[in-house]
Amino acid sequence: ADYGMTFKVAYDAANMYFFADVTDESLISWSQVKDQTFTKTDGTIGATTPYQCDNIELYTLFAPAGTVEGPWSLTYASQLRMWPDLTPTPFSEKITGGGWSSAIEDPGALGYVTKTVKTATGYTFEARIPFTVILPPSDITDAVQPVNGNSIFFDVNPADRDVLDIGPAESDKAGRERELIASWSSDWSRDWGFTDYYGVATFKGKILNVGIDKSKTTSVKVYPTVCTNYVKLENLSDATSVIKICNLAGQNILSQNVQNSYVNLNVENLKSGMYLVTVNGKVVSKIIKK
Repeated sequence: ADYGMTFKVAYDAANMYFFADVTDESLISWSQVKDQTFTKTDGTIGATTPYQCDNIELYTLFAPAGTVEGPWSLTYASQLRMWPDLTPTPFSEKITGGGWSSAIEDPGALGYVTKTVKTATGYTFEARIPFTVILPPSDITDAVQPVNGNSIFFDVNPADRDVLDIGPAESDKAGRERELIASWSSDWSRDWGFTDYYGVATFKGKILNVGIDKSKTTSVKVYPTVCTNYVKLENLSDATSVIKICNLAGQNILSQNVQNSYVNLNVENLKSGMYLVTVNGKVVSKIIKK
């Protein structure tokens, strides 16, 4: 009775956008509980785990129709845990889950952005999720692509924790664990591990498949990925590198030849929007010009 969520999902050529309106009298975030410890009944010390707080888990399965995957054997499926947090540093921790999204070390560098806003009845949560985060690796050649008419399996499980203080004993779970998981496509809280319990989402409208081919990326570091005036590239080859910034249609907007291991690109004259950064013809990053 004290917890509920409605959500909406949209997308463009490069990202999935997730919005949730959550009814919850007490948002308890990971930043509030991550340093909590407790004494177990055997006298040893335990620590709060990352999922024992308010969080929203997004499950996607970019697989051909009829594909079913079980727990711990995720080839097409990805479990993405998202932490609503009112603090200004939503990327202080990894994004965790199953499949290839099990440990995203630097979500902000990939273009993943979240925002949490407190409301009179709870909070709203928004996330911009690059398809490169949730699409299967490029060597999964028959994965469903996010293009018009294609359908994927999809599910959302929001979880609620109401008590911030923890009890002294391991058996006192009410004070240090989630009390509720509100499954979307079923009423079973373990449907996260069984893809045949997911719902179905169909892509509608024109969309370009501009995901980064992970087999062709390099060790080049690009930052900041949300920029105003400059973008810096590091770990370039000592030989001549051809740096290009292209729009999502593949049109070259800016080009520069570099013979150093790093370069600062002036992007202040670019229009606001999303661009691809390539080095010698290989896409190494996406950037957003503010």
